[in-house]
Amino acid sequence: MIIDTIKTDTTFKVEAKNLSQDRIPNSGMGFLKYINHYAIVIDEKLYEIEILDKNKLNEIDFFFLNRNYTALVNIIESIRDDFFTIEIILFSFPIQEIFVPFYVELDEKVLATAKKRKIIKYKDNVEKLGEMLKQKISFKINNEDYFLVSTAISSQKEIFSEEFTKIGQNLKNIEKSNKLSDEEKEQYTEDNKETLQQIEYEKKDLAFSIHGENLHLPVKKEITQNGDYRFKTTKLISFKNSIQKDSLRLIKGNIEFKNGLVSAKIAKELGDIVEEDGSYLNTWDQYLEQEGEILLDKAKEIGVMKIIDIQKTDEGYELKIENLSEIEDLLNEGDYLSIVDKVPNYINDNLTWIEHIAQLEQQDEINAKLVKQASFEISKIEHGFIDIKTDKNISNLKSKKIVLSIYGDEIQLKRKLEARKRLLEGRSANPLLGLIIEDSNKIKDYLRTKKIKKLEPLTPYVQNKIFSNPPTDNQIEAIDIALNTPDIAIVQGPPGTGKTTVLTAIIERLNEESDKEKIKGQILVAGFQHDAVENIIQRLDINGVPTPKFGKKSANLIDINSYERVIQWSEKIATKLKDEMPELSNQNIINRLNQYFEIYLKTPSRHSAISILKYIINDVSFYLSDNIIDNSKNLLKNFTTKQIDTMEELKVIYALRTTKEAFLDDGKERNLALLVSDIKKVLNENEKELLQQTEIVDIKSYLAKLTKLKFSLIDRYYPKPIFRAEKPNEEIIKLKDSVEKELAFGKSDKDKMNTILADYINELECNPFGLKSMIEEYSYVYSSTTGQSNQAKKQKMNNKDEDVSFDT
Repeated sequence: MIIDTIKTDTTFKVEAKNLSQDRIPNSGMGFLKYINHYAIVIDEKLYEIEILDKNKLNEIDFFFLNRNYTALVNIIESIRDDFFTIEIILFSFPIQEIFVPFYVELDEKVLATAKKRKIIKYKDNVEKLGEMLKQKISFKINNEDYFLVSTAISSQKEIFSEEFTKIGQNLKNIEKSNKLSDEEKEQYTEDNKETLQQIEYEKKDLAFSIHGENLHLPVKKEITQNGDYRFKTTKLISFKNSIQKDSLRLIKGNIEFKNGLVSAKIAKELGDIVEEDGSYLNTWDQYLEQEGEILLDKAKEIGVMKIIDIQKTDEGYELKIENLSEIEDLLNEGDYLSIVDKVPNYINDNLTWIEHIAQLEQQDEINAKLVKQASFEISKIEHGFIDIKTDKNISNLKSKKIVLSIYGDEIQLKRKLEARKRLLEGRSANPLLGLIIEDSNKIKDYLRTKKIKKLEPLTPYVQNKIFSNPPTDNQIEAIDIALNTPDIAIVQGPPGTGKTTVLTAIIERLNEESDKEKIKGQILVAGFQHDAVENIIQRLDINGVPTPKFGKKSANLIDINSYERVIQWSEKIATKLKDEMPELSNQNIINRLNQYFEIYLKTPSRHSAISILKYIINDVSFYLSDNIIDNSKNLLKNFTTKQIDTMEELKVIYALRTTKEAFLDDGKERNLALLVSDIKKVLNENEKELLQQTEIVDIKSYLAKLTKLKFSLIDRYYPKPIFRAEKPNEEIIKLKDSVEKELAFGKSDKDKMNTILADYINELECNPFGLKSMIEEYSYVYSSTTGQSNQAKKQKMNNKDEDVSFDT
């Protein structure tokens, strides 16, 4: 409840005694009165009380009786017959009553904040937000509505303190930063100062704040053109502190939140404009309706076609149509035919285009999909035959009906209608688009009051990269207009005037600016035709990376041009890096070794262990010490040696004599028995020599060696336990740690760079289309390793003469 979170510095929690015969409610809110003694009014009933806390009573008397403060009472506990706990909240201002609903507008900024803080769900609209805020702000006393506000001056500190603190910290960090150039520092400082000026402007504009349950709603007052007042929220902020007694006011009345979104205002204004003669959107409606009517008339005139014969062709089928000559002039290559069981309504009904579209919107999506699936493109029309393209088996068409399909045209026209609807409702990506199209003067009302920094049309870097000849004045002006127009700029001109060059320069400049603001993926180039887009991207090489194109020509399975360009770019960089830095080949070996280890640890098996050991011995030995190589060979031998399956085969090992008395008895015979067993083939030369020894001078020393051999062989050949899931071998793990330490020992920044570039080359060669994550990761590591600025890095990667060079 709001009163539980809103406290003034004159709030008293006291014990009281009920002097009335009626029991006081367990909870509720009311007002404090004084009629010879104190009383409270709750649910429109009067209860006489005695305040028992005499120390607090003197302060309450001072504010309530001497200063005439308004006192609100909140029942905290009333579980006893005569005694209860209350909270008395005092307001220095009398209750202000408003007799009509108090309307406050909610805008896009408040709506976005509410969704971010999960006050409402992401799909909820501004009307739902208004309902939620009213619940958090309004409360009832004696069945009447109340809400709380505070003056602008007293609430400024709470509202803007967080922003002031953040900007102050930003300015300190900029001064201390060693990574920014003096020019960048100056620019960041200027941007933060502009933000400070904007906050000061908002402070002046602030009228008051509405308080709710753990929230603040700062409100500004605007004067409309007809002289009326309009109240609008500017922020939605969290708030949990106490309020100064001299600022908080209790308002009696009904508060309502209304839609103050820019889109709603634009929709209203556009609705009036469209009704006027000469409206562009009105003219657009007429063209759309005429286009639809022509489409329907054509389909109705062609009517239902009858198939006489059908033959399979390389691209589909050849259809012989009855009386095709009568309608042949109406059909064109590229039109679509629908093969249906039932004749569509648009062939026989008399609906207008607008009525037809309204009917379509009521159909379910399944029917629409079926129409699309049964449509086939006409590839040729001649001599009474129609060729259609399809890879489906439709040889049993004679029983079907064929009509002109208008599905594709319907989709395009419906999209135009949806675009028009979004324009009129202010829901397009740029809500002002409708006013821009209508060239309305009302757009001035929505221009930003904040000063917008003007962007220079060209920088020396972009001019040198894009223009082989000095740019003309018209080209510079076109770039300037495009960069500094807040909504839409149109660049037009006849062929050969350099429009493509201007567009690439604009994109490069946008890339420069977005790099300063740390914005990614904000530039989209779109075109009505594939060739137009390809013409642009062939000229683009942003940050040394080829521009990917999405979408393909209908005749191609893939976009060959885009694919080949990426492959060529990948091969060029990989080859250049290998030529200039041959040590990267060795680095690839090290990286692959780590991949072997990772696979083994995730899925341990004898096979993967052998693969690791062979790779170490055969390919990585030049990186490692002799001890690790010998250890690897011994482990490999253990893994490749056949284990003894039964205890019977271990008898010859257990029979070895390791005490003096036993050895002198038949020790040499037991040694010989082991040498002639199957185990002999897995013994090394030192072990065989020990067993074959006949002249023993120091029997104590000899027996110690024999004992060691005996237990070594038992450990080596004793049948191993079988696990349901095999576990990593401890010796392999120890070997992994040793190898990693030796590979990491003495690594310089150059070695680290080699690791990065080796991974980079591997991606270029294996996955040239994984551009986004690969380039972003490479760019980050490269800049942090070399300490180069983004601009220097960009210039180096885009250098036309040297392609790509890496200063390690």
